[in-house]
Amino acid sequence: MADEKLPRFSSGPRPLARAARLVVVDSIVARLLETHRDHVVAIGLYGSTGRGTDGTYSDIEMFCVIDQLGEDRRYEWIHGDGKAEVALFGEDVIRGKAATVDEGWSVTHAEFAYPQRLRGDQRFFSELHDLVFAHPDETFAQAERGIIVDELYEGIGKVRNAVATGDFVKLASRACRTALMSALLLGLARRKIYTAAGLDLAESMQLAGRPEGHDELCRMVMSGDLADSKQVAVTLERHWQGVAEWIDCEGLDLSPSLRWPF
Repeated sequence: MADEKLPRFSSGPRPLARAARLVVVDSIVARLLETHRDHVVAIGLYGSTGRGTDGTYSDIEMFCVIDQLGEDRRYEWIHGDGKAEVALFGEDVIRGKAATVDEGWSVTHAEFAYPQRLRGDQRFFSELHDLVFAHPDETFAQAERGIIVDELYEGIGKVRNAVATGDFVKLASRACRTALMSALLLGLARRKIYTAAGLDLAESMQLAGRPEGHDELCRMVMSGDLADSKQVAVTLERHWQGVAEWIDCEGLDLSPSLRWPF
């Protein structure tokens, strides 16, 4: 029996119709209810399968909330034709995760903001949604400053080092990283949860008040047109200048990042 499974794994994910994928979802729900019984508070389905946009090779992403404090585990396995992932959370843990704002908020919190309810009271899912967005402006500003200082400011220094030394080998990956962080910055500033990590660049280009150079950089990365290292460096420099102007236009206070921290 074990030998029969190996070829299915080594060939990678197999095509699976949505109806068949939902049968797998139902079997996972049944297993969770059997294993945790009356302790189950809620079960949610998210990602492309939860949105109804899954393709023939999409995976399954779910969470199960139980009434046990501190529970925080994640299971990932191959269910036969594809991959499944189930996060097992205590109520306190999932509330804490939903209420956290960090640099990746715009792509990590769709799981909590917009899951499909499979089991549990709708009020619990509404509470998770509200926890994702219920923060003072300064909480988002702190995460924005983190991206600007830790990623974009440091990143343009690396670009300038590359130009100064003529060592352009890392510029393509730097462009990809900078485009992503610019999209995350915009997501925080506009309180936007992107549909999926792979759509963050395209969706960020629809948001209002983008830094000059953001769209140009995103289009360059999305097209894969990164072979001309000197042009990549020019595009990254233009993006940084746009970010610097954007900070002023947004009225974002960077003074906490300009002082001695200790």
